[in-house]
Amino acid sequence: MATRYIRVNSDDHVLSAHIKYGTAVSEYKFGTTVIDLEEVDISEVTDQKTFKKGQDIPGIWAFLEKRRIDNLLVLAAAAYLNNEIIESDSKSTDAITGRSFTRADLMNLLEEAKLLFDDWLAQYTERAQAYTKAKQQEALDEAEKHALAKTNIEQSNAHLSGICFNLPAIAGKMGNDIYFAVMVPFRQLAQMFLFNEDELPVELRTQRHRNPKRVEAIGQYIATRHDDFVIPALTASVSEKMTFEPLGGSPNIGNVKIPMDAKMIINDGQHLYPH
Repeated sequence: MATRYIRVNSDDHVLSAHIKYGTAVSEYKFGTTVIDLEEVDISEVTDQKTFKKGQDIPGIWAFLEKRRIDNLLVLAAAAYLNNEIIESDSKSTDAITGRSFTRADLMNLLEEAKLLFDDWLAQYTERAQAYTKAKQQEALDEAEKHALAKTNIEQSNAHLSGICFNLPAIAGKMGNDIYFAVMVPFRQLAQMFLFNEDELPVELRTQRHRNPKRVEAIGQYIATRHDDFVIPALTASVSEKMTFEPLGGSPNIGNVKIPMDAKMIINDGQHLYPH
């Protein structure tokens, strides 16, 4: 695999050559920089395509400095044209360029580039406008992507909200409250119901903890009488509205539908069961 990244110093010396970016930047030293050969066209200083440690590339550091200043001049022009060059020394970040520029920064940059203000604007306005347009389009594309993702999530949630657990049940009434007695396969308990999980708010957690002795006794009881055992019921509360559909003409026997996104919390009996 061909080398993609090289680290060079101010003496135009190749200190290292790498295939992966991570290894290239891990060897950072002051006064050096990494060049991505697929992103940076260095044909102005060399016709070589491959490099190795120990080589010299005459003029590469001056080329990189010139390129750095040129890029900064474009960013500064974009900031200026978007009224983001500020008078004070308190810097604010330009939403377009992602950098902060004060008027002093701009003057120092123009001095380093040996450019007059009017010449700088004449040379860099077109590129700065193109840069700003591209950045604005990127922002629009990103906003559109997030909006689409949000819409997809909302549509998915709306679809899932109609999916329910459908369990055979007997309906009953205590005072003004309707309750349902259902049969749930033992292996599904931990998947469908919440016990004393840490993520539950304190006020929703039950006060009784699992009793290991009771769990062991019930386990032995089921193991010895697995064909005719009877165990106590669990009491659970459901966070969402349930619907009941009577069957066979009986008002109390039918199917109860529980939304799949509902939280079903065991309120009593959890101390008897392993989970």
